Amino acid sequence: MGYSYKSSDDAPLMCFNGAKSWQLGWYAAYHASAQPLRRSWKGTMIGLSESGMSLGGNSSGYAVVLKIKCHSQDDYYANFNRKTGCNKGAKEGADQVLITKRKRGTGYAVSTLAAKLSVGDSYTVNKFGGKRMTVLLNEIRWGLSNARASVQVTAN
Repeated sequence: MGYSYKSSDDAPLMCFNGAKSWQLGWYAAYHASAQPLRRSWKGTMIGLSESGMSLGGNSSGYAVVLKIKCHSQDDYYANFNRKTGCNKGAKEGADQVLITKRKRGTGYAVSTLAAKLSVGDSYTVNKFGGKRMTVLLNEIRWGLSNARASVQVTAN
């Protein structure tokens, strides 16, 4: 479910991708779902270390993992790969929004990194239920101790 570097069993400190985190039910209070074939989704994503998981709830409306559903093909997942806390050793896509995909379903499936988005970048799937699905990273708002990523998902 994850990649281990040969030099260490316990490092670097980094977490699973969005697809695997969703599958494991991690950060469940911070899961969000988008069905862009029905309506667009716009929201704010945070890094998993900034979720306040120890508080046990999500009154903020922020998402740590976004599942983008399409009933006829792969599901896609977005997460803000914030390089802080238990993810401070992220080797790839640090402080970017990562898009991963996997076959639809709830059991084990291989997940693949599809895109790493910086501010202004977008990722498009041309054959998404007969339409084009686009994920756009509008902005990242940096704070002294946190960051927020504004993400939009549309289909047309």
